[in-house]
Parts: sequence; structure tokens; C-alpha cells
Amino acid sequence: QHYMRSTARPFEEGVSRGQLRRIAKCEAAGMVVSNTTIRVAYSIVSENRHRKGRQYGMTMHDWFYLFEKSNVVYCFGIYEIAIDGFVAAALCARASDTVLYVSGWGDIAGLDEFSPVTLLCRGIYLWCAQNGFTTMDIGIGGDEGLDNFKLRLGFKKGVPC
Repeated sequence: QHYMRSTARPFEEGVSRGQLRRIAKCEAAGMVVSNTTIRVAYSIVSENRHRKGRQYGMTMHDWFYLFEKSNVVYCFGIYEIAIDGFVAAALCARASDTVLYVSGWGDIAGLDEFSPVTLLCRGIYLWCAQNGFTTMDIGIGGDEGLDNFKLRLGFKKGVPC
């Protein structure tokens, strides 16, 4: 089952206090949500998966093909002003007119104390709500740690549309 969340309620509802503190810490460090390119997002997401011993199921070529053929691809990132670069990113695709699917997200090494993916999640969630997506789907679970992270962000298991 996928972890999904309706964008009808405020993001903070259902999010753990620890995750909200991480968002505030990221913002205090000068991290902001921004659009990015497929190349930047793929590089960060695939390196993050590799570092954690997980395989990423799509290639960069797959993402470019999907974008060129259907224009349903959205890439988001966390830009850190102090280092003038992206520290986290997500590759997303429109699954339907109302569902945005987050295919993968991740951050660069050394940012565990910040967890910029948490800030990224909020940014994507708010973007979904502003752009007519009523559901944000962050995919299936992988292991207990990943499942717990998704639950702490207020997502629930459900069946995708």
C-alpha cells in the first residue's frame, strides 16, 4: 500500500513535533524550497538511495523521456543559501489530475541532524494544495524506519487511485 495524504487539511495536522522542529531548524539554517532540474534532482535522489543501500528504479533518461513525452514531471529541491547549492530534492509525477506521486526524494550526505526532506515534504504538500492536487502520494514503505518517517509526516497507508 502507498502512503498518501489529503491536501485538504493544514500540513502541520498529524505531523510529529520532532518533524516540525526539523523544519524550523532547516529554515533557520537558510534552507528554502525551490524548483530544480531533473538532472539535479536525479543526482541527489539516486546518490541518497545508493548511500542507503537501496536501488532507484528509474534512470535519468527515463525522467527526461517522461518529461518530453507527457510533461507530467515536477522537480523540487531544498536550496541552502549558505552553500549556494541544493541539499535535497524530489522527483515527482502527476499520477492523475488530483494526485501527485513523489517517486523519490533524498538529501546529500551529512545532513541527518537537519532532515531537509521534511522541509521538502512540506513544500511539495503546500504546492499540491495550491495547484489543484488533492492527494500527495509518497509511495510504498521500504523498511520500518522509512515507514515510521512517513507516518511522522502525517501520511497514512491507502490504495492509490
